Amino acid sequence: MNTDTINTQSIMDIPAEIAVNRDDLIRLRDGARGLTLKPRQSGGSTLSGQHQSRFRGRGMDYLESRHYQPGDDVRNFDWRVTARTNQPHIKLYVEEREKPVVVLVDLSASMSMASQGAFKSVIAARVAAMLGWVAVAQGDRIGGLVYRSPEQHLELKPQGGRRGILRFIDILTQQGQPHTSFDTQHAGLPIGILERLTHMTRPGSQLIIISDFYYLDAESREYLQKLQQHNNILAIQVVDPLELSAPPAGEYGISDGSNSWRMNINSLRQQQHLDKVLNNRQQQIEALFTELNIPLLKIFTDDDVNAVLHHYLTRKPASYMGNLLMQGEASV
Repeated sequence: MNTDTINTQSIMDIPAEIAVNRDDLIRLRDGARGLTLKPRQSGGSTLSGQHQSRFRGRGMDYLESRHYQPGDDVRNFDWRVTARTNQPHIKLYVEEREKPVVVLVDLSASMSMASQGAFKSVIAARVAAMLGWVAVAQGDRIGGLVYRSPEQHLELKPQGGRRGILRFIDILTQQGQPHTSFDTQHAGLPIGILERLTHMTRPGSQLIIISDFYYLDAESREYLQKLQQHNNILAIQVVDPLELSAPPAGEYGISDGSNSWRMNINSLRQQQHLDKVLNNRQQQIEALFTELNIPLLKIFTDDDVNAVLHHYLTRKPASYMGNLLMQGEASV
């Protein structure tokens, strides 16, 4: 692991829509007011998903029972509910101590792009910082794993208070410079990062994964399932509008930072083919998280991060579904 810090002085001169800006992330503290990472819905509500209990793990107060999942602690078996339903159930408990909030932030090469708004990497950093401010405001510890490339990824042990969130913001700023070239080896979250996350995340943590989920496969599913067994997970997909539907007919310039090409989309057949490819990719991503019962929230590069998170994480009851995909429901 390369833990060399990146000089942020040059990044400060780059527009905030392209490179992660430290001051921008610090200002998000005000927007985090009124938000919570603790669920407001009951276990049977539409938005419950993986958040139907506050946190998983052993504690002093019994909260509820749910179906047994492979890997659960057999010492928590709820024998009465198991006997009554003829299905194995375990007890969940509320832990009163502060909770670790672990955020995995994907800042790899595929995140350095946008056709509208800000780069996906910038949106991801803003989301991560805002959730970090929420975590420390509610007395929890913030930590995580910030991934840029196989040679540049940093782990942060959860730490509370202003020191914890500012340390997190510094890492996001250091790793959030735009990539100057696109290499599929440096795009997406590699299996090794997901595997590392299973080792550094304590059972009962609040786990948030922010990525475009550009490269997901069967092995990725395996590690996500392991993480899901003992943690509350929220997946946040950062999406550029062009990744969901083909642009209007025309000629477009494309660049990987070093080379440039011209792409002609001048026929309905070409648009339909591109739409099919993009739709298939998005359907695969949504199907994976639906199958794992992990909430998936989409945030677009031209979205107001503050507004979207306020719709989803506000302490006040809300009926907004927005770009949230939960338990097999169609996203809006």
